Amino acid sequence: MNQFEFVQYESEPRSIELYEPGYRYDPDYALSRSEEAIILVLTTLIVLAVCGAIAWNLPRKVGYKGLSQWLWFGFLVFPFTTVWTLLAFVLIPSPKDKELKVLKAQLKLSEDDLDSKQKQIERNVEYIKKANLAIETLKEQAIKRN
Repeated sequence: MNQFEFVQYESEPRSIELYEPGYRYDPDYALSRSEEAIILVLTTLIVLAVCGAIAWNLPRKVGYKGLSQWLWFGFLVFPFTTVWTLLAFVLIPSPKDKELKVLKAQLKLSEDDLDSKQKQIERNVEYIKKANLAIETLKEQAIKRN
């Protein structure tokens, strides 16, 4: 015999039985799946509508109008820029912030103007009091002379 002997085993062909589960149509299962799909679609639409309303109203409430409101809305709705857009809302001064700063400066000027006018009124009141005292003394002197 050779050093390498090949042994060939003959195997009988086996019949392999495949188990195929029987698929029965279950109308209750199909109904529950379609109900779940409808609920999922409606929930998704409601969530998207709420997010869209928030994304539309947020720039408007901050003071952006027209094209800038549309741009902020687009950045808020686009998923990859939402976080950066919210950071920009926090860090960038909005038009209402700028308007508020101008109005505070105007209020400060008007308060300063009011203070200066109030001081002028107080000085005038003091002057009027002194003038009234002088008139009274002059009247008394005139009465004494007569």
